[in-house]
Amino acid sequence: MAQQKTDFSRFATWAKEDPVAMFQNITIQHAIGVGTAGLTFATLSTFDEPTSKNIQEHYRQSKFLNITNEFGNKLLILPASVALFGSSLFTDNTKFQDAAFTSLQSVLMTSLTVGAGKFIFARERPYMNEGAYDFEFMSPGQTSFPSGHTARAFSFITPWIMYYPGPVTYSLFALPAGTAIARIAKGKHWLSDVAAGAAIGFSMGYYLSKRHLGTQNIQVTPSFGKDLAALSINFEF
Repeated sequence: MAQQKTDFSRFATWAKEDPVAMFQNITIQHAIGVGTAGLTFATLSTFDEPTSKNIQEHYRQSKFLNITNEFGNKLLILPASVALFGSSLFTDNTKFQDAAFTSLQSVLMTSLTVGAGKFIFARERPYMNEGAYDFEFMSPGQTSFPSGHTARAFSFITPWIMYYPGPVTYSLFALPAGTAIARIAKGKHWLSDVAAGAAIGFSMGYYLSKRHLGTQNIQVTPSFGKDLAALSINFEF
C-alpha cells in the first residue's frame, strides 16, 4: 500500500523542524567545512580591490548585469517566492508545491543568516572608499559582508535546480552568477562579499532541498502464513 502525503501540513512541519535540525545535525565535518570556507574568503579578500577595479572598468554598463543586479533584490525576490508558492497550492503537483515552498523557505532563512552576518562583520561597502579591510564588527550600519543580493539569488534558484535537474535548469545559475558580478560592477560589494553570499545561498537551498527530497519514510512489515511469507511496504512521501 502506497500513501502519498499531500496535505499542506508538511509545510508547517518543515518550517518548524528544519531550522532546529540544521543546528542539531552539525558535525565536526561541517565545522571543518565552515573553517575552510572562512579561510577561502580571507584569501579572496586579498584580491578584492584589484578585482573590484577591473570589473567596474569593464562591466559597469553591462545591460545583462543591470538586469541581474535586481534579481537578488528582496523587494522583488520575496514577493516572487511568495507568489510562486501561493500559485502552486492551486495545483495538484506536489513536486512543484514542494519546490516552491523550499525556494521560499530558503530565501527567508538565507535572509536571516545574511542579516546576522552583516551585523557581526559590519564591513564598509566599496563605495565608501575606506578600503577592503574596514570592519567595525558587531556594529549596525556597515552591511557589505556578505552580499544579500547574491545570497538571495542563489537561495531562490538552487531548490528549483535540485527538484528539476537538467541542462535547462542548470543554465539558471547564470542569473545568480550575474547578480554576484553585478554587485561588484556597481561598487556595492567586494569579491569576498559575493563569494560568501553565493556560498550561503547555495548551501541553504541545497540543504533544504536534500532534506525535503529525502523525507520519504518507508515502513516494512513482515507477515507470515502457513504457506506464505510476505512483506507489507508503506511509503509516505
